[in-house]
Amino acid sequence: MSSNTQIVQKSKIEILREALENDYTNLDIWYDLVKEYEEKEEYENAILCYEAIIDRKEDFDGSLYFKLGHTFALQEKHEEASLAFKEQRIMQDAHGVIEAPYRKDKRLHNIINYTEYYERCTLEENTIVYESYHGSSMSCSPYAIFKSLLVDDRFDEYKHIWVINDIDKASPKYKEYKNIIFVKKSTTLYMRYLATAKYLINNTTFPDWYIRKEGQVYLNTWHGTPLKTLGRDVKEDFFAHKNQTKNFLQASHIISPNQHTTKILENSYDIKDIYTGILATTGYPRQDLMLNITDNEKSNIYKSLDINESNTIVLYAPTWRGTVNGAEFNTEQLSNDIEYLSTLNNVTILFRGHYMVEKLLSEAQVNVTVVPNKLDTNSVLSIVDILITDYSSICFDFMVMQKPIVYYVYDREIYEKERGLYFKLEDIGDYICYDISKVKEFLEDIIKDKKITKLQRKVKKNFCKYDDGNATQRIIDMIFLNKTNDIHIEKKLKKESILIYGGPLMANGITTSFINLANYIDKTKYSVTITFDPNAILLEDIRMNQFNKFDNDIKVVPRFGSMLMTLEERNVLARFNSSKGLPGEEMWSLYEYAHKREFKRVFGHGKFDYIVNFEGYTVFWSVLMGMKLDGVKSNAIYQHNDLYSEHTMKYPYLAQTFDLYRFYDNVVSVSEKTKEHNKDNLSMRFNIPKEKFIYCDNVQDPNNILEKSKETIDIESHRKIFKNKKVFINIGRLSPEKGHIKMIHAFAKVHEQYPETCLINLGHGVLESEIKSLIKKLKLEKNVFYLGQVSNPYKYLKASDCFVLPSDHEGQPMTLLEALILEKPVIATDIVGNRSVLEGRPGHLVENSEEGIIDGMIHFLKGDYKDDKVFDYKKYNQDALDMFYQKVLDIKSEI
Repeated sequence: MSSNTQIVQKSKIEILREALENDYTNLDIWYDLVKEYEEKEEYENAILCYEAIIDRKEDFDGSLYFKLGHTFALQEKHEEASLAFKEQRIMQDAHGVIEAPYRKDKRLHNIINYTEYYERCTLEENTIVYESYHGSSMSCSPYAIFKSLLVDDRFDEYKHIWVINDIDKASPKYKEYKNIIFVKKSTTLYMRYLATAKYLINNTTFPDWYIRKEGQVYLNTWHGTPLKTLGRDVKEDFFAHKNQTKNFLQASHIISPNQHTTKILENSYDIKDIYTGILATTGYPRQDLMLNITDNEKSNIYKSLDINESNTIVLYAPTWRGTVNGAEFNTEQLSNDIEYLSTLNNVTILFRGHYMVEKLLSEAQVNVTVVPNKLDTNSVLSIVDILITDYSSICFDFMVMQKPIVYYVYDREIYEKERGLYFKLEDIGDYICYDISKVKEFLEDIIKDKKITKLQRKVKKNFCKYDDGNATQRIIDMIFLNKTNDIHIEKKLKKESILIYGGPLMANGITTSFINLANYIDKTKYSVTITFDPNAILLEDIRMNQFNKFDNDIKVVPRFGSMLMTLEERNVLARFNSSKGLPGEEMWSLYEYAHKREFKRVFGHGKFDYIVNFEGYTVFWSVLMGMKLDGVKSNAIYQHNDLYSEHTMKYPYLAQTFDLYRFYDNVVSVSEKTKEHNKDNLSMRFNIPKEKFIYCDNVQDPNNILEKSKETIDIESHRKIFKNKKVFINIGRLSPEKGHIKMIHAFAKVHEQYPETCLINLGHGVLESEIKSLIKKLKLEKNVFYLGQVSNPYKYLKASDCFVLPSDHEGQPMTLLEALILEKPVIATDIVGNRSVLEGRPGHLVENSEEGIIDGMIHFLKGDYKDDKVFDYKKYNQDALDMFYQKVLDIKSEI
């Protein structure tokens, strides 16, 4: 060695900094580096290290903020030190509430953490969060936008946050960027970034707890032109798409590759007329990854896959089977198919499965070159010569390449039946195969002559209009520069929007009224959205049957997931729910604020001019639907009965519901007399302003009633009941206030005088066993029949001779109106609700007693029942709708 040669020994700090430049994700290096800086009292650099660690540390660590604050203090930066010390706790406001539940319950812990971040953290203007396929990879349109921003010097100061659950699935080169941070879903860090990043870009969904903050920009790119059905159009898996609908309503921007996709996203996810953001048909940035790829990038793909560039490259890219909650794929068949195709000469077979199938495939050990997650699908398409797919949207992406597509649909009949397609395959492609031998035959022919068909050229023209290699730049201009001049944005219709909650769709009059109202509202003027808890609907088949009665033009936005809250709000909610009430306006203010946040969580930034709580009972829904956010013109809560009687006899919790009337403009009874009754009983007792009480008749569905009444009773044992006997019928749930016990005792005495009579009931409820015992005790098994719930009660009502309603209290009984539509004689107890229906109309009111019902039945059996009044159901229905429009929707109008 020359004597002039000096050995320069690198310092530990230099070694660590060089190591970081190769992998900024390595927290161990960061920790070692900050230690070195502290030892050398290089506090400015130590501060930068602590901030970098905090930016990357998945689990919250308060000690890091303490050390950061201490380091600031050493620099005499006392304001910064104070802020850092404050960050030692996620919950920073003094609350005086026991924290034990927060520390013990992980679910509650996460809810409160995100709520705290959401409420107190400000937005970081130059931070962007990207997420593709729930964190499974860096891919699709978010990746295309990221790649473009990364090399655009206008965004040099931006921080890029990639959500990825397995960092090994990210390209190693991105670990060398200091301004790229990787974070796993469901970590505390993930929550913090969703609450603080100014820009969010996702191709699927954020969790159900996410709420877009004021000033936040959330772009949802979706991920393909739909061939298979989406959202509500899917035939199976009830509301599996609910979180996608929620995310669309949270998004400030949604993009689409073509008008077909735009229409499907609007309609199948129920956001049409209520989405308030920008829905733009721009083309997909992910297509630019394929169209603008460089020769060097292509070469890297060949090397990564270890394939011969001279071979014909065939990509098999099928979609998944099953449901969102249970993806399936026949891996054994896949293995056999790949083995069969591998005999083709000079052909390389690649496989890329839908992200939902990747786990299944990894467990099956199929002998095929699987395209790894590190490689974006659209980038890989650039080297593909022939695509084999089935019902996947990848076919529309690949059409731009003007290369052949083979559709391998071995299970077409089953798939179309279970899932459904928007197009016939024959309308988009010529190479359609039902077995693997035909696939091979087509491949052999195509390899000889790679011309694509005229049909495929036509489909490309219809669906790939915006695939010009410039989609990414259009999106960047729109999202970051607010430039939309060259972008097709969907115009919003000027319909007024109504949001209605009608309960869990139990088989009762409220549900029937709710369905009738929703279906009959004029959809040319109003957009109607209904909401509910989907788990409640799934409890019973009858509820699903009720749901299926809603017209297809009614939108559905279900509520699911947990309510966000702070610890203090949790305490206030618990106090109210325990029936202790809220003693002061400060508590009421917290209570209201928490539920306004919940409304935003559930309904996003959807446009609702009117909110109607049609059910009117459930405490939670009563407060949620009472939240008047900006843009809501009025809200109303319904009363379907004598609610004071229900409060004292059955539902003591109604006192809480009455307390929540403070949040409503209108309290709507379903008849004028019921309104007066409720106003007299509730106004003074519960401090409800009298001017809030209005009434609106329930809407009927006469055409459906008349049509269904023509059907034949198909159960033989039921048909026998109607032979050679006078049949009294009652329809209603078996509940104390419905008067069944009284009616059965009355009928027993009538039956002694008139043996050729019988009584039937359609319904179920809590009194079922008691009623059956009573029937047995009175020896009426051959004459009194409680038949349970039936799907079509109208054919039974039509076949009967007289309808009996023995209730002790009612609001506006739908069954009375249904009997009048079918022109049935009616006997009803003289109570407020029944009187409101029958006054001036056909039907006999009798004393609300056993004797009164006996007299009514005998009166009918003697032939003395005569009534010359006529029920004009068409006029009634129009009047009921006019009442709803003029009274419920416009509080300034009077009918």
